[in-house]
Amino acid sequence: QDPILYTNTNQGQQAVVSTQSTGAVNMFEPSRDNFPLCIVWSPIPCLTWLIPIVGHLGVVTSDGVVNDFAGPYFVHKHKSRTAFGPIAKYYKIDPTSDIRVDKNEGHNEQIEKWDESIECSSLAYEGMVHMLLWNNCHSHVAMALNKLHFRGVTHWNTLFLICFMCLFSRYVSWKRMFFVWLPFLIMVAIILLISLLVHGVNN
Repeated sequence: QDPILYTNTNQGQQAVVSTQSTGAVNMFEPSRDNFPLCIVWSPIPCLTWLIPIVGHLGVVTSDGVVNDFAGPYFVHKHKSRTAFGPIAKYYKIDPTSDIRVDKNEGHNEQIEKWDESIECSSLAYEGMVHMLLWNNCHSHVAMALNKLHFRGVTHWNTLFLICFMCLFSRYVSWKRMFFVWLPFLIMVAIILLISLLVHGVNN
């Protein structure tokens, strides 16, 4: 089996190096927007402002390419961001525990399964119409995860993934968390201010 190594970056943070049979080294380094083997999340303007836990979901191959279903017949692919901009949250998968594997399969086979499931899901969704509440970016990710029996589950869907990312994802940085929640907090503050002014006038 090929090892997963842990190294220190220049910023003193821990990075994960995944070494595959091809000899390629893929760095997991959120501070530099490198997210191989991750589920990633970006805010959607207006929608996330109103409901901060709802955003745009993508899934990342072992070589760090983000795949996200961004519109009718279109799967966006990029090395560091989704179609809606920089990644704000991520969940780093552990191939040995998150993906169902046969006893004789090693690390390389687990990684290959991950990449194949993403490619299969992306090819399928390149032929589909995008809908807001169903057949959306979450559905695209769910198809890939269901093929892998991700965490022993084969019925991932939009609602499950929203809850999963709320509970288990991590923000890339305090700055990006701040910008996710800032519009919502401003709107709440405005509503409270208006309510206080109206209450004061009525009294």
